[in-house]
Amino acid sequence: MRPRGEAGGSMENAQTRGPDPSDAPVRAAMARARRAFPGWSATPLRHRLDLMRALRSVIVHDLDEVLDTLIEATNKPALEALSSDVLVTLEAARYYERHATRILKAERRPTWALARGSRFLVEYQPFGVVAIISPWNHPLQLSLLPAIPALVAGNVVLLKPSELTPTVGSLIARLFREAGFPDGVL
Repeated sequence: MRPRGEAGGSMENAQTRGPDPSDAPVRAAMARARRAFPGWSATPLRHRLDLMRALRSVIVHDLDEVLDTLIEATNKPALEALSSDVLVTLEAARYYERHATRILKAERRPTWALARGSRFLVEYQPFGVVAIISPWNHPLQLSLLPAIPALVAGNVVLLKPSELTPTVGSLIARLFREAGFPDGVL
């Protein structure tokens, strides 16, 4: 599968050409993400999971537009776009909604032999900004599969979609806004 235009002409046109990835916009996006991190990491897990549910609902509600965007950007048949991009993404979000509390729960672990009788407590903390550079071939899935667990864990995401599928990057940003995610979180 090739993105539209690769075999028969240039990918460069007004509809598919992404913004110039010069240094200034990247630095501005990173600054926005860093500003969003303290508030997002302090957001209770339950609320972050509510937003994941809202994101799934928005994707399902806007499914026709999501599929149209994926089909236009990647030149895939509708069934492939649905099965390999959309459904996989929805299932990943649902998985983390169901299992995040267990995955992120603090764990008591035994210590090494010289510290006999004591125990370690492992607590998972968000890192900060997680950068994701996604390819063109599954632009929704390969953007959101790493983003979903990062966001659920309290990190913020700086997403750089493929320059061959910028319309999918714009779609993802809109879906997150409609789901109610705070500015700068993705």
